[in-house]
Amino acid sequence: MEAIRRAYPDLKDSSVEDIGRYINSLDDAQLKGFINNLKGVYHEIKFVEFENKDKDHYFAKLFTETNHPGSDVILYNTKTGEVEYLQLKATDDINYIKEAMVKYPDIRIASTKEVAERLHIDTTGMSNEEITKTVKREIERIKDYGDKDLTDYIPKGLFWYTLFQIYPLFLDYKNKKYPLKN
Repeated sequence: MEAIRRAYPDLKDSSVEDIGRYINSLDDAQLKGFINNLKGVYHEIKFVEFENKDKDHYFAKLFTETNHPGSDVILYNTKTGEVEYLQLKATDDINYIKEAMVKYPDIRIASTKEVAERLHIDTTGMSNEEITKTVKREIERIKDYGDKDLTDYIPKGLFWYTLFQIYPLFLDYKNKKYPLKN
């Protein structure tokens, strides 16, 4: 949810049910783009979380905006005061990373394990496959909330009990045994 709200500011204040309905409204191509965008944002959030828990002399921070040119994370060296910008890539596409290297040659790139090993670049320590599974699983869970209506939140027994209690009163009203007063 944090990644969705960060990646899609229009959904920032939306309920889980509304976000689920939004996701359910996406066609296949839109959903693929949604998932890829979320993978990237989720990767960034988790990287910062892990980096700031590892008790080394680096502190990581996300940029306020998700579309900062060239980099995703600011790394602060708490010993030297040095600041470095880092671009993160959650992908298994080597060409995607090579394009980023050409476009931003002065910005260090860290990627998921699978690609980092093949390109001999820094890794974030996370697996693209695991990020993809996690994001897809969570999207499916949120989509389920978008399919629910009010009766899904009422236990079935209580629903039927209430209906059987109210129905005779409704019939009496309909037969004008209990007219409404003005």
